[in-house]
Amino acid sequence: MRKNDHIDFAKHCFEDAAFALIKKKPLSKVSVSEICAEAGFSRASFYRYFDSPEAPLASKVRDITARYLSDEGNRFNFEHSRESVIILFHHLLDYKDIGLLFEKAGCLDIVGAEFERGFVFNHLKEEERLRWAFVGAGLFRVYSEWVKSGLDKSPESLAEILFGGEFPLLKNSQ
Repeated sequence: MRKNDHIDFAKHCFEDAAFALIKKKPLSKVSVSEICAEAGFSRASFYRYFDSPEAPLASKVRDITARYLSDEGNRFNFEHSRESVIILFHHLLDYKDIGLLFEKAGCLDIVGAEFERGFVFNHLKEEERLRWAFVGAGLFRVYSEWVKSGLDKSPESLAEILFGGEFPLLKNSQ
């Protein structure tokens, strides 16, 4: 086994352990020691890769985001905002179980931090960062409410709420 394979294996074990534990109790009640025991690794190994009980969960969310963003067609496009929202929310619906689990475990803010990182930090100009901060925070808030309702609406229905009606919340250029 190459060194990178061992690192990936250990990180995945910690991620899986954290997920298993938040299925049983809120993240705020999960300790690093419990994650280590569940993963079968030492605390020293844990701290080689992560700094908190939240970190393995955030790592998994970053991996999911990276897969999503690796497809150029998934980039948010202001010229096609409605379609971009639908694509994003279909992607999030693919990970419905994670969203519902994070809501139950009280750690949906991990996804919020990823929205901020994914939407905002890739932009260097202040005006772009501000625009993307607005979009990212707003879409995360919609996602959060959607998860709290059990993801009971389709992505197309969410887009209609955001873009349709007498007072659309977002500009629809289509």
